[in-house]
Amino acid sequence: MEEKYFDEIDRALEIINTPRGDFEKARNILQNIIDEVTPIIDPGVKIISVNNIIEYYMFNNRFNKSEKYTILDFPLHKLYHYIALSYVNEKDYDEAINYFKKAISISPYDINSYFELVDTYKIENEFEKMYRTLFELQKYVYTPEDLASFYIELGDYFIYKKNYDFANILYSYSTYFNENNYVEKALTKIALDLKRQLILNTKEECIQYLTRYKFPVNARKENIDLIYELYNRTKEHPEDYELRRNLKEILYRITKDEIFEDRLTIKNNQLRYTFKINDAELIWKK
Repeated sequence: MEEKYFDEIDRALEIINTPRGDFEKARNILQNIIDEVTPIIDPGVKIISVNNIIEYYMFNNRFNKSEKYTILDFPLHKLYHYIALSYVNEKDYDEAINYFKKAISISPYDINSYFELVDTYKIENEFEKMYRTLFELQKYVYTPEDLASFYIELGDYFIYKKNYDFANILYSYSTYFNENNYVEKALTKIALDLKRQLILNTKEECIQYLTRYKFPVNARKENIDLIYELYNRTKEHPEDYELRRNLKEILYRITKDEIFEDRLTIKNNQLRYTFKINDAELIWKK
């Protein structure tokens, strides 16, 4: 993100995070930046922005090569995401949905916007749209944190459907990928509602149940394969030790394969660093 915009973006976010803030002012600030950084491109060329080098690599290897697009160094999608949040704060959910979709359209791996869209549908009691969006975002999930959130949100959907046993399975399975305080509360509520003891299903029980009803039990194979491929490519670039460590952590926590086991732990937001496209091309094009 270009430094000259840092202060303006921070100012807009401060307004958005303030109760009863001047949200229109915040949107104007962000829209002005969008207008400045959005390049003039030929018709038929799509603008793409990504969060990090991992998403850059995955995008270039998954999407239709015949489609013309330009990838920005600037994370344009985040500005649309922030505008959407301002509308959520005003309870203008239709506009929020519109801007979350704009963020996703230029950043297919923008899982944060996907989850915010899911939550907005939940607020609006649009549970079938929530369900469809969950399976749309599942195509792009590649971190254990996001995979856990997928199962948690799916659990919420089945609470709405009053299928408490399946919700219990989904909440339980999410803990295999990432611990979350919400899950304990959700499992406790199910136990209270059904007047039974709290049940944390085993991993084996969860996989058996999910497989029986044809629900995914992990991130998509093509995503795991691309992470593994990028991990192998980093061997040729000793200077990218931090990226290699992050990829190794993801692979271990997703696959539980001991060859990736490491004592190092990363946070999901550590993957959200800004990078230069030219640097990324050194790895993925080699």
